[in-house]
Amino acid sequence: NAETTAPNENVQAFLDSLHFQTGVITVAKADATLKLTPEFRYLDATDAQRVLTELWGNPPHADVLGMLVPTADSLN
Repeated sequence: NAETTAPNENVQAFLDSLHFQTGVITVAKADATLKLTPEFRYLDATDAQRVLTELWGNPPHADVLGMLVPTADSLN
């Protein structure tokens, strides 16, 4: 049914637009370097803010530096 398929397709398109990073990540604003194991991915501040506000419905917050997410789990 088109009513249930469209939201799922929109969410998938949103997730596909994110730029996940792996390995060694430098977070300059935090003066930090993250060494991620294969079980985790990182989203930079821009993509993390998009997940928090557009996908999860949280209010925007200027202090978001990024987001660590498990590789095995979906964000939605």
